[in-house]
Amino acid sequence: MKFSLIVFVCVLILAVSVEANESNQPPVAIQTSDPSQNWFFESESVVFSSSSSYDPDGYIAERKWYINGVYQSASTTLSKCFVLFGTTGTSCYQLGSGATSVSIKLEVKDNAGEWRSSTVSYTIRAEKARRYFVTDHLGSVRTTVDWDGNVLGHDDYYPFGLSMPGRSVNTANPDDNYKFTGYEKEDEGGLNLYHANARSYDPILGRFNQIDKFHDKYPFSSPYSYTLNSPTNFTDVTGDTVDVSNLSSDEQKQLINSLAEVTGYSKEQFKIENGILTVSKSEKTKDGVELKYASPVGGSSTARKDLGEAINSTNVINVISHPTLTGVPNTEGGSNDILIQFRDANERAKNVSAGLNPETLGIGLTFFHELQHTAAFGTKKDPLVAATGITGEVVDHVNTIRRELDANSVFGPLYLQRIQYGVVR
Repeated sequence: MKFSLIVFVCVLILAVSVEANESNQPPVAIQTSDPSQNWFFESESVVFSSSSSYDPDGYIAERKWYINGVYQSASTTLSKCFVLFGTTGTSCYQLGSGATSVSIKLEVKDNAGEWRSSTVSYTIRAEKARRYFVTDHLGSVRTTVDWDGNVLGHDDYYPFGLSMPGRSVNTANPDDNYKFTGYEKEDEGGLNLYHANARSYDPILGRFNQIDKFHDKYPFSSPYSYTLNSPTNFTDVTGDTVDVSNLSSDEQKQLINSLAEVTGYSKEQFKIENGILTVSKSEKTKDGVELKYASPVGGSSTARKDLGEAINSTNVINVISHPTLTGVPNTEGGSNDILIQFRDANERAKNVSAGLNPETLGIGLTFFHELQHTAAFGTKKDPLVAATGITGEVVDHVNTIRRELDANSVFGPLYLQRIQYGVVR
């Protein structure tokens, strides 16, 4: 009888314990950072905090911090600074070779013994300081120096632009992708291509991936060749086929200001000659000295690519001021005329929600939206109806530009995203 009672009591205690565990709500791991952003400069002091974490039906009993999977601390906060690979004389956490981001993981345990975690990746940028890029006769960056002339890194290339392994050591600014002749390097998917305005260029093959629109001028050469196979003497030139002659001088100025904001190019790089819009990479002084413009600051790489394709298109894309309409005429076979109602675009930009960058509905992004509707860009369509969650391929494309602008924005209001055709959030 005594034995049966003991067994019954044990089973009862076990059942109560199991029921309690099943009803427990897990903790919520939330990490914040000071400064509150998704990137930091080298050597910048950062404090990560777990104080916003909570347990719905208990309390946080334990915390653990990890950097790139390696345990660091069990405190409420984690104070750290980070430096890029190769930096010496510092106690900051050093990233691995070629790495420009760091993963911070927070684990929290509640009083019932359950663990939950939160992992956030942060980008580490070269420290805030002035750097000078010394270029060769082709405009390719060869050496990076600081204010005092100290060499911070160097770059050597094979004739057709491929970086030489072991001879390109430039950790001074690993985010700088404008080195070989000023082309923007695209490393997505490990393809190692250069974005040369309207065409993509493969430095391994020494060939473009698209046909030269001026190939009829060079019948003796392949339409895919780079600089007529003379890469140590020439660089590839750009075209000139965005026509803004139908805009007033004030409207042309508004368009350039807005495009500069979105692309990251300086306003001085935009030139209009005989009504044709171009983007210059260098300019000659009266003495004949060629001065190279600095690489784009911020801006969207997708917007720069779109603008380059428009400028170098075999079609002439006309930007036309219209008193009542914004859009591309719906003609058979498509149109390359972009109508912009400047007053309406300026009003939309002026009346965006508090906290939004006016340019998110400004002239620049209006241009890039309508550009996707042109025949030169495939006559893409917007949704037939406006409903929550329905955006369409054009809005999705311009949302990519907005995401890149937000990612590259150091200060100021955000662009955010259009959640449907006609709505920005």
